[in-house]
Formats: sequence, structure tokens, C-alpha cells
Amino acid sequence: MKRIYVAGPYSAKDSRQTHLNVNEAISVGCKLMRKGYAPFIPHLCHYIWIHPEGDFEYDLWASYDMQWLKVCEALFMIKESPGADRELDVAQKMGIPIYYRLEDVPDCAYTP
Repeated sequence: MKRIYVAGPYSAKDSRQTHLNVNEAISVGCKLMRKGYAPFIPHLCHYIWIHPEGDFEYDLWASYDMQWLKVCEALFMIKESPGADRELDVAQKMGIPIYYRLEDVPDCAYTP
């Protein structure tokens, strides 16, 4: 099972759009799981962010996400955003595969 990083917009001008961004990332992650991948979905940190103890600075979140990206074997790019663009840049420098469409992601052997 390969680790794949899900990159895409999180922050938005209103909480409804932020919620929609989180849901889209989860949906993509679920589809990648069905293809045999172990996705890292940084958007799930939303639930830490809204927790009373989760009010960390943006730079900490960015660093946290980059640590996970560095151990992933591929990146799936949902769409552009300042954070996702930085993640894309790092993935390009790492030389890992980058996917923009689910149909382009090859199936991966699932190993429990």
C-alpha cells in the first residue's frame, strides 16, 4: 500500500467553503483508498484546529504537513491554493509521482 498525500485548498473566506474543502479532500482520500492507497489527508487536521486545544499557529501546521509529505510516495493535487502549491513544489523537488485526475492514479496492490 503506497502512501499518497492529498493536496488542495483548505482555508476559505467562510466556514461553509472550508467545510466543503474538507469534504472534497475526504472524498478524494476515500477514492484513493479504494484504489489501494494509504492517503494522508491534511484536511482532517481541521478537527484538531476546531478543538479547544488545537489553536496552533499556521507555520506549525505547514511544518506538520511537510513532515508527512516527505514520507509519501505520491501526491494527488485537487486544485491550486497557496498551501497546496507549496506542497506541489516540494513533491516536484522530491521527484515523486503527481496526479491531478483520479483516473490517472494506477491501482495499487492492497496489503493488509
